[in-house]
Amino acid sequence: LGSSASVSGPNIVLNTAVADVLSDFADTREKADNFNEAVMRIIGETFKNHKRIVYNGNNYCDEWREQAKERGLLALMSAPEALPLFKSEKNKKLFAKHKVFTASELESRYALLTENYIKVITIEAQTLISIANRDILPAAAEYCAVLTKAALDKKAVDVSLKSSYEMDTAKKISALCDNLHTEVAQMKKCLSESADIKCTQERAEFFSSVVCPAMEKARLTIDELESVVAAKYWPFPIYSDILFSV
Repeated sequence: LGSSASVSGPNIVLNTAVADVLSDFADTREKADNFNEAVMRIIGETFKNHKRIVYNGNNYCDEWREQAKERGLLALMSAPEALPLFKSEKNKKLFAKHKVFTASELESRYALLTENYIKVITIEAQTLISIANRDILPAAAEYCAVLTKAALDKKAVDVSLKSSYEMDTAKKISALCDNLHTEVAQMKKCLSESADIKCTQERAEFFSSVVCPAMEKARLTIDELESVVAAKYWPFPIYSDILFSV
């Protein structure tokens, strides 16, 4: 569950699912002549039929995705994959049975959550573009200029003076800046293309499969720039500043 999300939504789903199962258990037990035998039979049959859900490995790695496929379980990796399940007939019947949500209420939740997903990713992408253009690229370019000037000043004093640090670092920063500049342009293009997609579900899937990877690619470039640009020029606190300066 994301840190910005409320636990109420997942709890409603989990509690409804558990209530449905317990309701079936209760019906079975009440019809049984022997309480203890009925309970043991329920436990045995339930584990036998559903033991495939028991997994003690790492649920956050690719291994789990393969395990889920083998076990016939869902392994939904993004919101656009998961949110349409609000509208499935199976889930509509479940929530209606327990008078938790009507079919129209589930449709509304799907629509609102999908729209919110698109808006949040749009804001994040636009923010990343702004930070890259207004803060990171200018800072990196400024430090690159300082390095190249230092290398030239050394040569002006004495041609035998070495400047491999300055030149190698400047070359690396220059290449990373070019990459980031291209990646920012690609993000802008993706956002522009997304505006032409009218279907909400298709647009959400586009953000998940195209916009988010483009943002991740830019973030990796920014992380690498952070590791080579001098702290004096980097415009934001680094992790060590945040951890140890509070």
